[in-house]
Amino acid sequence: YQRRVHGKQWYQRRVHGKQWYQRRVHGDLQAALGTLTDRLDVLEERSTGLPIGFDANPSCPLDTSIDDYFLYVWDRNDQNDVPDDTATLEGGAWSTPTAFFVGRDQLRATGRTSFEFCLQRSWDCATSCATVDSSSASSVSCNGRGADGNVPAQAVEHLAGACPNSAGGHGNFFVRFPGEPTFPDGQAWGFDGTRHAAGNTAMAQHNGDQNDPYINRWHVWGCGMSYYPRRPDNELAYWGGAETPSEERSTCNAGDVTGGTGWTAPDIMFVRGSR
Repeated sequence: YQRRVHGKQWYQRRVHGKQWYQRRVHGDLQAALGTLTDRLDVLEERSTGLPIGFDANPSCPLDTSIDDYFLYVWDRNDQNDVPDDTATLEGGAWSTPTAFFVGRDQLRATGRTSFEFCLQRSWDCATSCATVDSSSASSVSCNGRGADGNVPAQAVEHLAGACPNSAGGHGNFFVRFPGEPTFPDGQAWGFDGTRHAAGNTAMAQHNGDQNDPYINRWHVWGCGMSYYPRRPDNELAYWGGAETPSEERSTCNAGDVTGGTGWTAPDIMFVRGSR
């Protein structure tokens, strides 16, 4: 009887030992799988240059084999796509499932002095772009840092909404694009031609409370495209003649506006550079 009991205890210890071994192997496999997944994520981020968890509009994919992307915003209707708080916007790199900014440090680490800023329409993927370089960008202070020698990169910070609003006046003009950028069907970035100084399309910050969601971070002078990163719904919209745009369409009737009403604002913007 004792041998039988002892044999049962030995069997139980053997079974328990097997279970412990299985749990250990299972835990090791899970840890290894987690490490492998992390490494694959890092490899994916390095190969595409895009943040993990971010997805561009599937109808208009990004070609990361040709270009590096530094800023991207896909403004989905009535959804919050960009961080609302000022600390995050001005603090450096950030990302959401549909938008990201690489941040000041990574922007300057590239050594680039020329970028391409684009507006895009998701419904037909039509794209309109302009070059941000030393000939178009202006030296305007960002977060009190002033210029650091790379004025085009600083202009990209303004485009990302990473710079506080102007304290007075109409705002700081941080870039002027030659001519008037338009889409292939004639849709313009701005509509009040009298305000395009010397035939240039000027982009400026509006003055006002930087924490007010209806004060834009930049605006094409002349009832043009505007960026409202702190709005809870539509971050990209035409300026409608007031600081509280009622919709995405331009309703401006100032100056010599031509074709300024009826256009629906592009819902994607990005900054890229050729690899």
